Amino acid sequence: MKGLLSFVRSLVGVVGGYALMGLLITMVQEWWFGGVSYRKSGTLVLIAAGFLTFLCAVAGGWLAGWVAGRHPVRHGLVMSAMVAAETTWLITSGRTTDPVWFDTMAAGSLVVGLLLGSSLAACCAPSMRRLSRA
Repeated sequence: MKGLLSFVRSLVGVVGGYALMGLLITMVQEWWFGGVSYRKSGTLVLIAAGFLTFLCAVAGGWLAGWVAGRHPVRHGLVMSAMVAAETTWLITSGRTTDPVWFDTMAAGSLVVGLLLGSSLAACCAPSMRRLSRA
């Protein structure tokens, strides 16, 4: 039973963290900035949206690691693989008009953000859980 619970927590953590990241990225890039693109967005918009998008990945990685509980960085790695697969699909299917280097760098910043967020969950979540039980 413990193994099933661990599996469900892992699955919910990864899916929930990825969904949170996607929702936050949509909010930042589409709602706040009206659609971010290398070809149509100004430099300041790219910088601001890029930084906020990185923070969205940190939040998603943290949530995945926190929900999973055990081995949070492994969950960040799974989500990073999902980002790489999605980016590869977007580029190869022609669904993005941005330069390949731009999309690759954007995906790289998401990977770093996910790993940072899941690492924060590894170091901070245990102390937060102890505080919530007290």
